[in-house]
Amino acid sequence: MEIKNRHTDEVIRIIEGDSLVGVVLTEANLSNANLSGMDLSEADLRYADLTGADLSHAKLRNTDIRGAHICDADLSHSDLTGTIAGGDRPSDAATLCNVVLNHSTLSYADFRGVDLNEVQMKDCICQDTDFSNANMNRANLTGSTLTHAMLTNTYLRAADLSNANLSGSHLNEANLVHANLENSNLCNDENNHSTILARTHLREAILINANLSGSVMRMADLRGANLRNANLSGALMGGAVLRGSNVAEADFTGVNLDTTTVVNANFSQALNVNMPDYKKGWH
Repeated sequence: MEIKNRHTDEVIRIIEGDSLVGVVLTEANLSNANLSGMDLSEADLRYADLTGADLSHAKLRNTDIRGAHICDADLSHSDLTGTIAGGDRPSDAATLCNVVLNHSTLSYADFRGVDLNEVQMKDCICQDTDFSNANMNRANLTGSTLTHAMLTNTYLRAADLSNANLSGSHLNEANLVHANLENSNLCNDENNHSTILARTHLREAILINANLSGSVMRMADLRGANLRNANLSGALMGGAVLRGSNVAEADFTGVNLDTTTVVNANFSQALNVNMPDYKKGWH
């Protein structure tokens, strides 16, 4: 079924009672539509207007939503496994700012370059999801599973990732300034693949009780970050900057700090700190 350039009421009237699996709704106006619980798997929703739509409990497995405008919509408890929302070109990216995605599944989906500003994504499953270059500033991802997720060069300023599982994810060059990662899991995954935080911007981020064991943190910017009681055992921190950070009670077992900047860092009661003697007076 193909329905293009139609207004919400007309679209709903046409599709009522029909299967929406594989339906073509490119450029359709579905603003404020009630699509709760509907199966839109493999549908073509490119450039559709879904502003304010109710898509809670909907199925959008392998659905193409590139270029769609989905701001202020409710997608809580929805299934977006394999959904295509972004791509290599900026024009490919959907806009999902202020969307509610709590308790949804987004595994294996493509959200490259997508605008997810202030999105609500609490307790979501995002295994192997690609969020590279996406705007996720001030997003709420508390308790979400982001194992093996691609977050390269992603904007996550002031995002809440507390209690999130990010094991095996790629966060290289991501912007996590002022982000909250308290109690988050950033250690190696079950196959011993490291979480990558190389050149990641973590200035003044909260990493209290975070598990960063075995992570790759080369050249990471941790100025003013709070890593109290964090597990950094086995982390690779060459060239990382800990200037003014709080690493009190953190575990540095097996960490080489020879090339790490530690000026004014608080190492009070930190465990197994191994650094050159000339640096010990710098903190």
